[in-house]
Amino acid sequence: MLACKQLGRVNSNGRGCYNWVCTRRDRFGRISCEVRISKTPPERLYPAMRTERLVSGRLLTSMEMKGFSLTLLSIADQEWLKLLDQPVSFSAWPGTFQVGSSPSMLQPSYQNEVKTGACAPCSGGIDATLLQGVLFSIAGVLRENASKYQELDSLVGDGDLGESMERASIVLLEFSKSMQTPADPGTTLFLLGKRLAKEIGGSSGPLYGVLLVTLAQHLPQGWAQAARASLRAVMKLGNADVGDCSMVDVLEPAVRFMEHHGGSLDDDILTNFKNQVLKAAEETASMIPQVGRSAYVGERAKGVRDPGAVVAADWLACIAEILKRRVST
Repeated sequence: MLACKQLGRVNSNGRGCYNWVCTRRDRFGRISCEVRISKTPPERLYPAMRTERLVSGRLLTSMEMKGFSLTLLSIADQEWLKLLDQPVSFSAWPGTFQVGSSPSMLQPSYQNEVKTGACAPCSGGIDATLLQGVLFSIAGVLRENASKYQELDSLVGDGDLGESMERASIVLLEFSKSMQTPADPGTTLFLLGKRLAKEIGGSSGPLYGVLLVTLAQHLPQGWAQAARASLRAVMKLGNADVGDCSMVDVLEPAVRFMEHHGGSLDDDILTNFKNQVLKAAEETASMIPQVGRSAYVGERAKGVRDPGAVVAADWLACIAEILKRRVST
């Protein structure tokens, strides 16, 4: 990302030409940018231009796609720069670095790595063996349904969700096999969230990352309260609300169900929970997407279940099945 005044120069290519970025706004208000090659330095064309900060990293990108994405952020005043430079406690944000006379010689400083101890140890009433089984089972469900996710995402998205969930299944499988017993589930979920945020492509990695990290951090308050905090974090990061046709439309009724039933777990309650989240995913087919890649498809997406909602429902339905086996023994 380039934080700049009007226009940002990427670098001189050493042959008397300049690679530079120009932006344009379409009639819908969307901003697009492209890299152009010119023998005229952009400063001469746009005297007010100055690149202020540069951010480089895996920021909501698809790792399997060739090329790169470039985002420009227009800076209104110095307060914006101060906010961009503030340290944060999430490892997916690589931090900013200032651009001097030779941008190509600068290296970003990754000073914002999350400390492992940022999550207080807590079991949340779940033992390590059960959590191990849950992670193993979810990994199997994601791997088994990867082609379904890929097909749905090819209809309304960019067609890489199946690949992303296959990577997620590998991470979950590794965690389930490497867990030491006794292990602290809170810390496990925290570290798993960090790992998913780094390993999964597209928006799924950061979204599931913030979901699990927030869940772990609020686990001492109880599962229902932690789930509500996680939902709020996902909604904030994804800029999504209920009815926008996203994973939020599955997570929100799931959280309400947990808050209503508290810690009560029996076969009927878990069956109802599973049916409710699967039904919520089905109902997204009647919605017009307002967020994510599907939003560009608009009304043409009606009749297709939201891919992210389907994945979230499969995660939750799998957890319900594992818990049913536990309560029946």
